[in-house]
Amino acid sequence: MTLNSLNNFGTTFSINPITNGLYYFFIIDANNCISDTVFYQVDVFPSSLSEFQIDNLFIYPNPSRGLFNISFESLKSQDFEITLHNMIGKVIFSDKFDNFFGKYNHQIDLSTKSKGIYFLEIETNEGVINKKLILQ
Repeated sequence: MTLNSLNNFGTTFSINPITNGLYYFFIIDANNCISDTVFYQVDVFPSSLSEFQIDNLFIYPNPSRGLFNISFESLKSQDFEITLHNMIGKVIFSDKFDNFFGKYNHQIDLSTKSKGIYFLEIETNEGVINKKLILQ
């Protein structure tokens, strides 16, 4: 889902919400004038892991000094893609498989990476699960 807004100069701004909730936007122009606030209620994403047909999702330890364990169970045969991105969107890790059913266990070693926040994304046929990992 993408929220788009078009300003008076023909420039389009796009926002990709990743969770349900109330989003609000306002614009401050070059003269420090503030626009009216616009509110968008987003309620299109699955609200629980069971809607993704996933159970027992664990990411630990988090925060970590290098090693992260990821485990979950797919309750039905489905396609998955797991990616880990750094703060600027570069893919650090990727794992993709088709018709996966059962338990998934994997350890990711980030000990050679920069300290900071990383984003784990689990994409299924039902939607996307996003989690934040903190590397100390």
